[in-house]
Amino acid sequence: MPKIQPTGTGKERETFVSMLASIIPEGISNKPPPRNEFDDGTDSPLIPFLLISVSFLFMVVILLTVALIQRCCSGDNDNSDEENGNDANLQYDEVSEIINDSTALRLLTPDEQEVYFQAKEYIKLNGFAKMDLANWQKDLIKEKGVHAWNFENLLENQHSVIVQNKNEITFTNEDVPITIQSNLPVPFNKDVHYIEFKIFDIPDQYKESSLISLSLSSFPYPSFVLPGRYLHSIAYDSNGDRRYNSPFPLENLKSGLDVFPHLQEGDVVGIGIKKYTRAVFFTRNGKKISESKIGGHIKLPKSIQLFPTVGSLNPCRVDVNFGQMGFVFIEANVKKWGLAPLRGNELPPPLYTKFNHDVLLDCSDVEDFDLPEFEEIVQSGITGPAEFTDDERGDDELTLDTIEQPPNYDHLIQDEIREAMGENIDFDIYSNNNNNNNNNNNNNNNNNNDLTENAI
Repeated sequence: MPKIQPTGTGKERETFVSMLASIIPEGISNKPPPRNEFDDGTDSPLIPFLLISVSFLFMVVILLTVALIQRCCSGDNDNSDEENGNDANLQYDEVSEIINDSTALRLLTPDEQEVYFQAKEYIKLNGFAKMDLANWQKDLIKEKGVHAWNFENLLENQHSVIVQNKNEITFTNEDVPITIQSNLPVPFNKDVHYIEFKIFDIPDQYKESSLISLSLSSFPYPSFVLPGRYLHSIAYDSNGDRRYNSPFPLENLKSGLDVFPHLQEGDVVGIGIKKYTRAVFFTRNGKKISESKIGGHIKLPKSIQLFPTVGSLNPCRVDVNFGQMGFVFIEANVKKWGLAPLRGNELPPPLYTKFNHDVLLDCSDVEDFDLPEFEEIVQSGITGPAEFTDDERGDDELTLDTIEQPPNYDHLIQDEIREAMGENIDFDIYSNNNNNNNNNNNNNNNNNNDLTENAI
């Protein structure tokens, strides 16, 4: 900056300097700023590096935000598709359906083909129960706890399946597949839920040909096919097969052929499912079954409700434990994997102490050994009912003996008849009253005579 050279005399210079001093602030000086010892006269290399780093972080944040928004939008679209029944994961696509139909025509008998197409159309028409529990289902579980679950038999199967004590299922069908489902789904309010099926009884003549399927299935599931055959269902068959949406004969180990131990009378099979992954695992007689040889645990869709399901081909009895009793699988007992608490918030029945003075509830003051014999009662001449007297009860006791008899209206009818005939009613009334009084006097005299004779 060029220096200002004042001109003029000395007095004028002093005046000019004083004016500059008054204009320039005190913090400003004409001295050059101090030189940084690290400053070599060029810009610092840290400044470009900082700019690049900040720009890179800013771009990363923008990309993450865009990816998160896209994921949320795609999730909403998936949910809307599932609600409309158009989710590709819930229904077979056209290619898979064509392949399945051709396989059915090639491998199944004509009767089995008819059942296959009926079940496929049944699932298409009814769809799947999805999303969370309904409000009435939540209220029922809160009220009754684990006892809210039971098996409900359909009307068309009432002669083939008998349900006792809510969870004891007896199949009476012969060579006809029958399936029954519970009234409530798995609630998915814990990390893991677990149920057990006990094969209680198999008749001797059906032990070789019996086929029992223990399953978790979507709702509604066709009742005329075994579980594990159609969407969406996974089952442990008593012949050792693991079935998952497969109505055709299994071919190899990878497809689930004979991968589990065979089941017999008295065996207990457990089915557990995890909340977040929907992975299903099996147990037998308290021991977890490994599925590593066949690709690990199967994961069911998260958007559908899953119901405990039992199916059988021949007569048998299966008992289901939702958690109302102890499990054979000890880990399930320790971690409380039952479907709901043992007890709900249902109120107990009211006390009936309010009616403790009822005649039917009162006991006699006479001891049993003091009661008279039947012959003594007959000979005593007591023919009327026993009289109950209790002053504290007031009007609580009302019997036919305590109610006053209604008046006799026969004379009114006779009066109407005589009035119609033109006879004198007043004379008749007077004569009737006299007759009634005479009859009453005679009755009283007879009663007095009887009392006198009894006293003598």
